[in-house]
Order: sequence, then structure tokens, then C-alpha cells
Amino acid sequence: MGRPKIIETDDLLRIARETFLEKGVGAPISEIAKRAGISEAAIFKRFPTKSGLFFAALGFPKIDVRGEVEKRSAGKNTIQKLEAILLLFLEYLIESMPILTTLISHPSFNPAEFAEKFPEAPINSLVTELARFLESEKLAGRIGNCDPLVVAGVLFSSIHSFAMFEYMGIHKTDDNSNRTRVQLLVKVLFEGIKPTKNTMA
Repeated sequence: MGRPKIIETDDLLRIARETFLEKGVGAPISEIAKRAGISEAAIFKRFPTKSGLFFAALGFPKIDVRGEVEKRSAGKNTIQKLEAILLLFLEYLIESMPILTTLISHPSFNPAEFAEKFPEAPINSLVTELARFLESEKLAGRIGNCDPLVVAGVLFSSIHSFAMFEYMGIHKTDDNSNRTRVQLLVKVLFEGIKPTKNTMA
């Protein structure tokens, strides 16, 4: 009788992630077990429930959010810094969108519970780190008297929509069009949408 196959947990999670992304939340454990070359019982020894395996497998791509924001925060040109940070976040969200949409399709998905259970998930810190950057710019006198968290929320919502539209095929984008959208977003933020004297004439 041959020895049962041993698979590392990281490899099992990778296979489970690929299966869930391909088949959705309804992907059977039997298929994951088949792809991994182990029994269903072996999976349930590590993850007692299918939901536990699902949420453990669908981890977001790793990124040091604070470190990457700080890299882009040097200098005095707030517009250029903000564009660089938002472009980073947009690219990250585009990469994460298949995982995010699969996650929220689970009947028991709760954003607050997910953030509490997986505090290290980068998706949880994007808004707070953006607000932290805006607060530092405000203290330096480079932006006006605003609520950094509110502004960060507005900006994040916008780039999240850009990423979702691309995922849905509404926006067919490339690096240049992503950069242009970010630049226009920042321009609207800084200049507002009030009509100028010329446009009012």
C-alpha cells in the first residue's frame, strides 16, 4: 500500500484558489482534492469547513502598502505624489479584482468580519494609508483644510470603480489610459468642477 501524498498547505491553498476563481464559490471540494492529488478527508483535516478553506485560499496579492506609499511620498509636488500613489492602488485593485469579486459572492462574506479576521490583508489598509499621506500633506500646508479620510474615501471609490469597469470589460485599458484616468481624477480633485469665468461667459 503506497504512502498517502503529502502536500504543503501553501500548495493546497494555491490549488484551491485557482479552482475557486475558475469555478466560483460552488466549486466542490472533490475537485480541489483531485487537483491536489489528495483525499477530501485530508483537506478537512486542515480546514474543517469548506468556507474556512475558501476564505483562507482567496488571499489578496501581497504588498507593503505603507512602504510603497512612503516611496512615492518624497518631494513637494503633491499632485505628482498623489498620482503615483493612486496609480499604484489602481494597478493593485485591477490585479485583485478576480479575488475580490469571488470573495463577495460567498453567502457568508461580511466585510467587517473579514477585516477583523484577516487584518494583514492589504485591501484593508489602502484607504487608511492614503488618508495618512493626505494628512501629512495637509500638515505641511500643501493641501487645504479638508478631512483626509473623506477625501481618501472619495479617491479610493473612484479608482475602485475604474478597476471594476476594466474587470467587467467596460473599460479596455492599458498603462497609459490608467495613468490618464488617474491624472484627470487628481485634476478634478484639485481644480474642482466649478465653472471658471471663461466657461460662464
